[in-house]
Amino acid sequence: MILMTTMCPGNEEEDEEIFRNRELQLQKEYWADIIRNPRQTQQFRGTRASAWNILEELFSLVSARQHRKILEIQQELVDLSKRVPDTNAGRQLQGMIGELVVMKRLQEELSKTSNPDILRTLVLELNDLLKQRNRREIKLRRTCDR
Repeated sequence: MILMTTMCPGNEEEDEEIFRNRELQLQKEYWADIIRNPRQTQQFRGTRASAWNILEELFSLVSARQHRKILEIQQELVDLSKRVPDTNAGRQLQGMIGELVVMKRLQEELSKTSNPDILRTLVLELNDLLKQRNRREIKLRRTCDR
């Protein structure tokens, strides 16, 4: 498990101290009971590279804890010589990242308008995305339970 912050600045210098202090507060006050080592927290900076860094760290943690159990991702990477984005897990992550980007755009548009027709349309789009995400999560859970 990796605990991840999502409101970090994309630019290293932009409010970095504020975000680092907030992360420390989360670690001390809210996450302390479940954090065993500092590698279990990551910063998502809204970039593709950041998402892949988190995923690679997660794979590293899983591999270290379950080194005897062969995971589908390991089989795809090693036996089938796939790159991470071409694996089932990579495709799931890409879909989730895409949904997050669209949701963020919709939220920004919601905050900029007071037109009831536009608001209604944006809320419907947001609800559709949430339903799609829920269906994807159910499908993912079924896959993981096998």
